[in-house]
Amino acid sequence: MKDHKLIHRMKMIIDDAQVIIDHLEQGNAMTDKTKCADDGWTHVSNIEIAVDLTSEESLTWKKFTL
Repeated sequence: MKDHKLIHRMKMIIDDAQVIIDHLEQGNAMTDKTKCADDGWTHVSNIEIAVDLTSEESLTWKKFTL
C-alpha cells in the first residue's frame, strides 16, 4: 500500500474519532445524532471501514472537521 493511502486512512480514522470524542464530551449518547452523522455508531463503522485494508471505500472520503 502506498504511504499516501495509509496516511489518508489514518486521517479519516482520527477525524471520526474526534467527532466521537467531541460528541461524548458534550454529554451526548452514541445513539444521538452527531454534527456529521445519524449517530455516534456511524463513526465507529467508518473507523472499521478505514482500517480494513481490503476496502478502498475510505480513500474517497473527505474530512468532517477542520
